[in-house]
Amino acid sequence: MGKLLKILGAVFLVAILGFLGLLIWSHEKGESVQEDFFAAVLSGDPEKVTALFDPEVARQIDAPYLKAWMDAVQLHLGAFKGLSASNFNTSVSKDNGREVVKSEGTVEFERGDARSQLMLVDDRIVAFHVTAPGRMPDNWFTQLDDTSLYEQRATAFLRALVEGDVDAALAPMHPKLREKFDAATMGATLAPLKARYGAVEGTSVASSELETGSRPELVVRIAVDGAAEDGIGIVHFGFVEMRGVIIRFNMPEK
Repeated sequence: MGKLLKILGAVFLVAILGFLGLLIWSHEKGESVQEDFFAAVLSGDPEKVTALFDPEVARQIDAPYLKAWMDAVQLHLGAFKGLSASNFNTSVSKDNGREVVKSEGTVEFERGDARSQLMLVDDRIVAFHVTAPGRMPDNWFTQLDDTSLYEQRATAFLRALVEGDVDAALAPMHPKLREKFDAATMGATLAPLKARYGAVEGTSVASSELETGSRPELVVRIAVDGAAEDGIGIVHFGFVEMRGVIIRFNMPEK
């Protein structure tokens, strides 16, 4: 009986040590991914951040908007100092053979603390959320240094409108806006434009202006030179999950 108890005790001790080892490994894993993430965020280079993402997630994120968020983190939080030793949790699991890591807790910065949540699948970030109430304001988006991506999208969108390309016109719209313009409705809307302006012979950017507030919008004005008539198209972009989408527009007009 004594020998059996000793064996059971040894097995129990091994189990405890294994469990502690797993906890230590999980914590180190979570610490590593958070450190890598914030090193990339504070580098000022959006490509270093998107390189950590799952490729499909990276394709859904606009680099100019991501850069604006990175600059806001630098401005409001300052340098990364480390993770809270007591307020951090990391879990590691398997889902259909893929490793899923969820890491969340308090991150310490030069100007105060923030809460960070990261989710990775097979070592690639698929979701992140960083909040710092009282330090990182909700209306942090006050500047967009590079508007060229949205000017390109606005130009392609207006060209599609004038030339009657329904699919190309619908694609960059916010889903709620697309609900108002199904293919049939959009086709009927575009037909008069095509007849009025004719083929697009050229375009140029007239202006791009970020309207800040609780729901920031980027307003892009594009001059459209048509074979029959010229006009100015106005495209409004809203920002949803780090991507700019068309939320409303005005048909080209003189």
